[in-house]
Amino acid sequence: MPPPRLEAACARALAHESPYYRTVKTILAGGHDLRSDDWAATTPEAIPHSGRFARNAASLFAAPDTVQ
Repeated sequence: MPPPRLEAACARALAHESPYYRTVKTILAGGHDLRSDDWAATTPEAIPHSGRFARNAASLFAAPDTVQ
């Protein structure tokens, strides 16, 4: 059975949609797995997305003189 710190770090990495070794290593090195704050509230699903910076494909790939 994996150590509790590793489990906590993996859970935190998965919650942030970054299931990579480097992410887990950074979480463990920084002690972020030991923090008692409610880190689940900062996951991308918890942050409302207004689409304020989203652009449609037409404006993204349009010639500079045709962009509104």
